[in-house]
Amino acid sequence: MTTTLACRWLDPLTDPLAELRRALVRRAHADIGVEENMGAPNRSPYIDEVITEAGSPLESAWCGCIARRWAKDAGAAYPKKDAGAVRVWVKWAQANGLWRDVASGYEPKPGDWVCYDMAPDGIADHIGVVARVHARGVRSIEGNTSWAGFSREGVAVAMKPVTTARIVGYIVLTRATV
Repeated sequence: MTTTLACRWLDPLTDPLAELRRALVRRAHADIGVEENMGAPNRSPYIDEVITEAGSPLESAWCGCIARRWAKDAGAAYPKKDAGAVRVWVKWAQANGLWRDVASGYEPKPGDWVCYDMAPDGIADHIGVVARVHARGVRSIEGNTSWAGFSREGVAVAMKPVTTARIVGYIVLTRATV
């Protein structure tokens, strides 16, 4: 029997983080469909809660804020301060040996974080969780994203194909001890 790419990392016999990977992807998946209120950018009662919990000002971009919520709920590590800012996620990952630059050839696994440069200015400013890895590429679940295409001004949580040209790097999943 052949193991598909998506399942290889979810096997507890071969990946000690298999249950954590499943938990994080399931948690993020539960939020697919969350949307901002019409006429109120970056606002809804749930989004306000997620932004406030991350310590960011209301109406902030919220991809890092919701990533923090997913990580916390699943038991994964995340930056403890200013987690709403993607640049903080990247610095935290670099300081803890969890950062994998896209040029490194690292192959992401479900539950890893994918960081994008949306500006584009060479700096990561958007984050999502890798949900699936398969022969044709990667799909991620992202907050503050568009339903289709790749927009800096997103409105929802959605699962999308990863736009590889904008990837800056990945943050390797680890347990909440870091």
